[in-house]
Amino acid sequence: MDDRQQSRKQLEIINILAGNFTGLYYVNLKDRTSEVISISDTIKGDTGKLVAQSIDLKEAMDLFINNLVHVDDREELLKYAEYDAVYNLLRNVKEHRILFRRNFNGIYRHTEMLLAKSESVNEEPVNVAIGFEDVEDKYRERKEQDLQKAVVSELANDFEYVCYVSLTAESNEDVAKEYRSDEALERHIPEWKEEKRFTKKLDLLMDRIGYVQDVENFRALTRRNVIVGHLEKEHVYFVNARAVVDGEVEYHQVKFVADRDSEGNLQGFIFGIHSVDEETRRELDFREGVEKLVEIQTEELKQKNHELTKVNENVVTLLGSIVESRDTDSGMHIQRVKRYTYILANRVMKDHPEYGLTPYRVNMITYVSVLHDIGKVKIPDAILLKPGRLTEEEFEVMKTHCDEGCKILEMLLGSWGEDYLKTSTEICRYHHEKWDGNGYPYGLKGDGIPISAQIVSVADCFDALTTKRVYKEAYDPNEAFDMILEGKCGAFSNKLLGSLVRCRAEFCKGVHAIDDFYIDTTSEDFKSMAFDGLKILLVDDDDLTREINKEILEAEGAVVTEATNGAEAIVIVEDSEWFDAILMDSSMPVMDGIEAIRRIRSMIPNKRPNLLIPIIALTSEISENMIIECKDAGANDCISKPLIISELARSLISAMKENTTIVGDQLNETIRIANTDALTQVKNITAYTDKVAELDRKITESSNNELAIVMCDINDLKLENDTYGHDVGDMYIKNCCKIICSVFSHSPVYRIGGDEFVVVLTDIDYKNRDMLMAQMKGMVAAAMKIDSSENGKASFASGMAVYDPYRDKTVGDVVREADMQMYRNKREFEKA
Repeated sequence: MDDRQQSRKQLEIINILAGNFTGLYYVNLKDRTSEVISISDTIKGDTGKLVAQSIDLKEAMDLFINNLVHVDDREELLKYAEYDAVYNLLRNVKEHRILFRRNFNGIYRHTEMLLAKSESVNEEPVNVAIGFEDVEDKYRERKEQDLQKAVVSELANDFEYVCYVSLTAESNEDVAKEYRSDEALERHIPEWKEEKRFTKKLDLLMDRIGYVQDVENFRALTRRNVIVGHLEKEHVYFVNARAVVDGEVEYHQVKFVADRDSEGNLQGFIFGIHSVDEETRRELDFREGVEKLVEIQTEELKQKNHELTKVNENVVTLLGSIVESRDTDSGMHIQRVKRYTYILANRVMKDHPEYGLTPYRVNMITYVSVLHDIGKVKIPDAILLKPGRLTEEEFEVMKTHCDEGCKILEMLLGSWGEDYLKTSTEICRYHHEKWDGNGYPYGLKGDGIPISAQIVSVADCFDALTTKRVYKEAYDPNEAFDMILEGKCGAFSNKLLGSLVRCRAEFCKGVHAIDDFYIDTTSEDFKSMAFDGLKILLVDDDDLTREINKEILEAEGAVVTEATNGAEAIVIVEDSEWFDAILMDSSMPVMDGIEAIRRIRSMIPNKRPNLLIPIIALTSEISENMIIECKDAGANDCISKPLIISELARSLISAMKENTTIVGDQLNETIRIANTDALTQVKNITAYTDKVAELDRKITESSNNELAIVMCDINDLKLENDTYGHDVGDMYIKNCCKIICSVFSHSPVYRIGGDEFVVVLTDIDYKNRDMLMAQMKGMVAAAMKIDSSENGKASFASGMAVYDPYRDKTVGDVVREADMQMYRNKREFEKA
């Protein structure tokens, strides 16, 4: 090629590749030759020399790509390193651009490769110019614009502070690029503006203005790996926190929004902070209160159950004895049932491996069998202790002890392993079920009854027959055995009866035996067993009396801590993890026992679960006034000094029963609060979720279900809030809820969102559903004519769907149909 041709070719290429190109190549596709026109200084060196000397396109491109291109981008570029690939690429277009990262003196910068036709025949390329241009600055500018658009679209104007944090390898991973700042943050945190590190900004937030109770939780939820973990799975991640600004507690929410590349890989995130509105604030307050109450209860129960586990079967025996203390005729019933359970379970394990029993499972079933009748603490004495057969109504009440017992077990055994909780509740709930379905409370049949409950049911029945009760004499063991085998006591599995026959001698021997399986609660053995390992705080100002009582307790195996007055006792309680019982002298100098009991009971619950500790007041003289005064202060009982172990054992058993009832009531109230919407006092989304699960189970079990769902959606709630404020909006919500509840007075109503309600129609409401829907629409039409929300204005769309076994497989199918009907109604409102 002469100089004139070379000059013309260079001019041609320069015209085609306008811009700051760092490398120019010329490719003749007809002759399959390539030529290097120019090489940037950044390519020179060994690689540059080899590229310049190369006459083959593939060889030159391979050298360039494998030595200078980022490893993640090489595969894409290598697609265009051959003549055929370039030809096919430019057959129908004039040019093609490819973005990649190139090494510039050790730093990777975004570079664009341009392939363009310089000569063509019938639109097909003959000669092609290839150039490489550094576009790092343009790339960053475009990225910045994209981020700004993302910020605008993702974070509304109510975010006071907005920044972007990159997660890419070539960026400084901890730099926060600000898009919007906040004067309040800069005023209260002087270092805020200058600090560029994102993690340090989060630390400053909590150190300077964070609400102390939220600091630990906020830091745990905003660790880098936690944020990234959430954003890799979801687009948005929220964290709520409180701040103390000018002495006032303010609610704030931080929002993390994922920034992904075209392939969905997380590149970074947008971070924003904004104040929470009044409605959300109230919701957070309510939720926090419920969570705190649940947390307190959970911690109390976990702590108590830790102690239950520590003293192993001794404390379970005390729990079982709660029933014994009320039901005098049952004697050692629960301990004998435990013995029979162990014998029969071992036999079934050997005879029937299909049940999956193991030595571990046998011991576990035996261990928790003593709690099968714990629910009887909820049965009135008039029924439990009635000397004769129960009426039909009384028997219905008695049946409830199965489910009531499970509630107590779920509460008290929460910190046990899942197997223990599952097995104990199975036994408690189903030990009165029968093989033929004629048992209670659910009428289960066959192996639908858990094997643990089947075994305990046989043991329970045998002991009931062979012991004297207020309504009958005891049967001879062999006669009782035959009654069970002949089906006179209800139907049992033939497999279990076969195993029972092999245990006949051991069962009959157990009727009269007192051995390691059970212990008489009136015996000295039981007294020692009951106190073995218990941690007791003994408070008495008289050294001699305290020393005598301490020796008595330690002789029974208790671990005793001493205090000489009420004030000292309070300090010890505050600094200690837990006591199984407190024995408090009622009259002492410095601080008497009654005042000390009152203060212990009133300690902050989340510091110490003191409501569960049995406190027994000790006094030299028992009087009615003294007993009343001690119990008013919070004592469980009042007994005389010096200690009599049998009397103290009875007091502790009674205290455990009393505290179990207290915890049960508290748990019921916690559950009620957790399932109630704070604004309207109807059931909330949590209760609705549980209800759906229950209904789904019923649909799975049977297609014969009387079920209808009503969906309601409030009209223009946002407009009401924006125009008149959230207080008026809340009144608007209440008005709508009032109409729904008044119409469907026999059915549960759920508020499942800010403006959405669901009604699950039952009983009489289900039968009258069409009439009630018409009545509700009439009431809405009347309420819409009222001038203000304060006077009862309300407007909402509604739709109903009835369960159809041929259409609906789940409750969700019914809800979707009701939702469609509701939106048809909403469109009618919009047209009107």
